[in-house]
Amino acid sequence: MTEESEYALRNWHHMPKHPVGIDCLKSDIGGKIHLGRIENRCVDIVYHGLFEPITSRRIEPIELFRRGDHNYIYAYCHLEEEVRCFRIDRIFQAELTGQPNKHLYRKPVIFRRDSTTKVNDKRHSVKQFYSLMRALIPYIVITIFILILFFYRNK
Repeated sequence: MTEESEYALRNWHHMPKHPVGIDCLKSDIGGKIHLGRIENRCVDIVYHGLFEPITSRRIEPIELFRRGDHNYIYAYCHLEEEVRCFRIDRIFQAELTGQPNKHLYRKPVIFRRDSTTKVNDKRHSVKQFYSLMRALIPYIVITIFILILFFYRNK
């Protein structure tokens, strides 16, 4: 990722979200996604991400919003099995399905990074792993202690 695109991504997260524009709802694709969100139905889309090939995905729309000059949708993506953000003008095709949404309890996750952290940096996930391990250590120690007591009593 270039330095300009990293800078743009950092700034994008700090831009305010606004209600989606009426121009999105009037388009065929935006209207189908909006209808899927209102009726809690899945939508099959053909999407082309900025650095990704064209893919077919099934999404569960959560929230439509406008940030900067573009309309976006937060949706649970069945292909990635997580909540993702999709830019509406990069969706080439959208079809409503009869399948109801199953992942509406999931909320979008926004990772805010400071200016010294690169977007592709793996240190972020390593930090999360170590903080999880620090939180689990007391439980692991207690479990080992209980197992030792259990085996010691049964001898």
